[in-house]
Amino acid sequence: MGGDVPGGWQAGQKATVVVLPALATDISAGPHDVCAVLQSGQVWCWGDNEYGQLGNGKGPVVQPVVVVP
Repeated sequence: MGGDVPGGWQAGQKATVVVLPALATDISAGPHDVCAVLQSGQVWCWGDNEYGQLGNGKGPVVQPVVVVP
């Protein structure tokens, strides 16, 4: 196994560790962005953000930002 994920991570690319403010109860990961639902119900996301879908302008979001307070 191996190879590239179409439009996403490249083989051999290291994952980035992120810190959330509380325990996540659910995580959803796509090829470009990741979102986590915290115990409080808040949703925090990070990733490529190519189209500004994370609500803080365009460009990569390396550290999680709250998208649903």
